[in-house]
Amino acid sequence: MTIQEAVERILRSRVVKDQAKELEELRQPLLRLRVDKQNELWKLREKYRHPKDKDYTDFDRKTMLESYTADIEAEYQYIKGLEDLVKERIELIRWL
Repeated sequence: MTIQEAVERILRSRVVKDQAKELEELRQPLLRLRVDKQNELWKLREKYRHPKDKDYTDFDRKTMLESYTADIEAEYQYIKGLEDLVKERIELIRWL
């Protein structure tokens, strides 16, 4: 089971106090996953960044860059969202 799947499984279940320890243990690997995905996104953006060319407008360059990186950006945003949900769940559990 991947880190992402483990977090999703916990977040889908009912809130119980025992989850806090599990979620705390998954925070660091989830952070590492997000940072790795962010680095992958930056490298991909750098690879597909178009130089100034009279045939392309700024809008053209931006559109092409976004189309090449949309999948990685979506994965990054999803992982970032999972991190936020984990943080919120841990805070909720502490209040119980």
